Amino acid sequence: MNAALKELNTNQLLEILQERNLQGKGAFRRTAIGYHIQAKQAKVINAILEHIVNHIDADDKLLKAVFPFTGWINNVELAEKMLKRLPDDAFELLSSVTDKKATALHCFPSANMIKFFLNQCIEHSRCEYHSIADEILLMKDEEGDNALHVACVMGNTEAMEAILDHEKIKPETKRELLLDKNTNGYSAYNRAKLQGHTDTVNSMKKRLPQDPNDIK
Repeated sequence: MNAALKELNTNQLLEILQERNLQGKGAFRRTAIGYHIQAKQAKVINAILEHIVNHIDADDKLLKAVFPFTGWINNVELAEKMLKRLPDDAFELLSSVTDKKATALHCFPSANMIKFFLNQCIEHSRCEYHSIADEILLMKDEEGDNALHVACVMGNTEAMEAILDHEKIKPETKRELLLDKNTNGYSAYNRAKLQGHTDTVNSMKKRLPQDPNDIK
């Protein structure tokens, strides 16, 4: 695979990575990376991203297209390298989305990866009164899920706690994350409950607004 990638310039590689299979319908019209995610082939995605970062003189457009997937493979080192490549465009990189409108925080990252992303967002915020971490946390994918929804639907209790317990995230942002509902009308708490993630539900109960009816 790496040998084939070396023959492509950045524009050709970007086109291939973003091209969708037109033979399928709806969710089955996946990109190349989307196929590997569906097949849970993290090693393949990691190899693609490593090649882009380490062996290609990638421009900002290509890096923004693949940055969210560093969350899915939980590769802090690669994410750091990309941020160093585009120090003046950190916000655009951190807020970049996949074809499913998913940021790195929507790509099922681990608790440690979430902490890294949030700390990077805070570090690159334009002023102390406006953290881009709050802004990116509230971004929604094509199903209307925010980052907290994603952590809860997967039953990733540590990831949920990493978001809600982060000392630099504003209380009003945390409340909005808890109250927010996706396109199907489900809150993050509701999604965890429907999926039967008891540990996540119990942990969330300690972090709910005073009136639990707000999010049920």
